[in-house]
Amino acid sequence: MADNENYIDWKGWDSNSFTLTSDLEKAYFENIFRFIGLKKSSKILEIGFGNGGFLGYALSKNHQCDGVEVNKSLVNLALENKFSVFSSIYEIEDNKKYDLIVLFDVIEHIPEIEIKNFIKKLSTLLSKSGSIFLRFPNGASP
Repeated sequence: MADNENYIDWKGWDSNSFTLTSDLEKAYFENIFRFIGLKKSSKILEIGFGNGGFLGYALSKNHQCDGVEVNKSLVNLALENKFSVFSSIYEIEDNKKYDLIVLFDVIEHIPEIEIKNFIKKLSTLLSKSGSIFLRFPNGASP
């Protein structure tokens, strides 16, 4: 738990800033929606929701957004704020389908031995016309 709290402190996150987004983040998220061609009221899954900025933004745009986060403190914070969240993608029923699945700086944290099953699980959660959006840091990122 100490590592989780250290990470939250390092990121500067707290319960007062949960789901808040900067103007730059809003523009970034809007560009993703436009690029994907996301329809109104789409179902979205964010894996690694962190401080909930994307969850809050998606909800403000009338999308249904669920989240997955391994950090228990952040899961609890999301639950307190009435979000639908999971601690693992494997908790989500295969019959639940999403129009968009996003992973911001997450895929590089999936152990290589698990990546095949992880991607396979994502594919079961994606609607037929759905999209997966991956963002990951470049090799020069600290």
